[in-house]
Amino acid sequence: MLLPAFLLLVAAGAWFAKRALSMRRAEAELRSVEEHFHRLLDFAPVGIFMHDGTRIVYANRRCAEFLGEVSPADIVGKPNLSFVHPDFHSRVDAYVVEHLQLGQSVPLDEQIFVRQDGREIRVEVAASPVGLDGRRLVQVLFLDITARKAAEEELRKAEERYRTLFEQAIEGIYRSTIEGRFEEVNPPLAAMLGYGSPAELVAAVRDIDCELYVPTGRRADFLASFGQDDKACGFESQVRRKDGSVIWVLENTRAIRDAVGRIIRFEGSMVDITLRKQAEQRLKASLEEKEIMLREIHHRVKNNLQVVSAFLSLQGDSLADPTVRNAFREGQNRIRALAAIHESLYQSSDLRGIDLSVYIPRLAKHVFNSYVHGPGKVRLALDVAAVQVAIDTAIPCGLIVNELLSNALKHGFPDGRSGAIRVSLTGGNGRITLAVRDDGVGLPVTFDLQSRKTLGMQILGALVQQLGGNLEYGAADGATFSIAFSPKSGTPILN
Repeated sequence: MLLPAFLLLVAAGAWFAKRALSMRRAEAELRSVEEHFHRLLDFAPVGIFMHDGTRIVYANRRCAEFLGEVSPADIVGKPNLSFVHPDFHSRVDAYVVEHLQLGQSVPLDEQIFVRQDGREIRVEVAASPVGLDGRRLVQVLFLDITARKAAEEELRKAEERYRTLFEQAIEGIYRSTIEGRFEEVNPPLAAMLGYGSPAELVAAVRDIDCELYVPTGRRADFLASFGQDDKACGFESQVRRKDGSVIWVLENTRAIRDAVGRIIRFEGSMVDITLRKQAEQRLKASLEEKEIMLREIHHRVKNNLQVVSAFLSLQGDSLADPTVRNAFREGQNRIRALAAIHESLYQSSDLRGIDLSVYIPRLAKHVFNSYVHGPGKVRLALDVAAVQVAIDTAIPCGLIVNELLSNALKHGFPDGRSGAIRVSLTGGNGRITLAVRDDGVGLPVTFDLQSRKTLGMQILGALVQQLGGNLEYGAADGATFSIAFSPKSGTPILN
């Protein structure tokens, strides 16, 4: 009897020992799970706390951070509504009755919490009932969305400002697709194109190229006008209004690209410039009319001067005194120089100036031929650069060439002496140099321009002074006269 009882007692002891060991292992595993669970809660990105309906019994580290506390321990034991803004107490109480007491989760809600330092934060809150250690608790999860709400508010204000500008802008504003359809337009653009509302314009114009631009195909030029900065500025075109009338508009547009760099739409403004274009056309017509009249004036002045020159020629031919006849010829050449100016302007495509490379050779040849009849021993060489000047500069230049060339032909080659006269003109860096050189007998040793009393030299001095230039002369290997000057302000120099 004792042996079976003893064996039974040993077996029972072994069973209890095994049972105790199993329970210790289970408790260790449970503690491990709880520690792991608490670590997960501590490192969760949201604030978490639990309360029993009255007091907070647990809080994680993120909860302490959001609420401005040093550690979760500073939160545990406080009333469950201690961080909830008073304005939301009634809402939280209603959630307890409507959801938590029925074992239901509270849907996501936006509330205001008050931090330990008194600063209010906007939070998103969710709550659900949980059972822990035989107790019914409420688990609250929340996320600080203060920065996000501030950004959303700024975005809302920016969109409101944009919408106000969009709706109240003076110019037309639009957004269109790459295919050529309006996505959105503002009221001024709809009114500009004759539509009652933006919606009517968007619905009516399905293809901007075919239904808006005049002529069709103009949109290809619009797309080609975009630069590397994805902008098309100052694009002018004609567009058709709802009633069929055509107006001129000016567009400033930028291309909008997607994340991979493809153009997906255009945003731009459109201004009605019809009145400006009409004014430009009237001004152009007026300028063309004035240009025709100005050409006619130059033509008539040239004809009148040629008549005066012809009278002087006839009068000079009737005179027996060679000195007087030469005086008439010199006067005739001076008038001819003036006539050539008006002739050049009449024939020029640009009335603003005279090309000296055309005017001076023509004048020099005429003066040369008036003194040298037929092939002779004296030659004329011309080296005149393409320099364009205003008429008030061209006239003294022409008269200077007339005086210097006439003087060289009269005095440089006496007794049938052979030689050459070179007329040259260069221009650059805002400076013009006009020179007449001959390889004739040269100037007298005692030559002094200031003391010369002849009419020709007096005219020459006055013309150089009119140009504001400097006159230099020399007698080595003939005679050389060189005048350097700067054209008056606004006079172009084209080499």
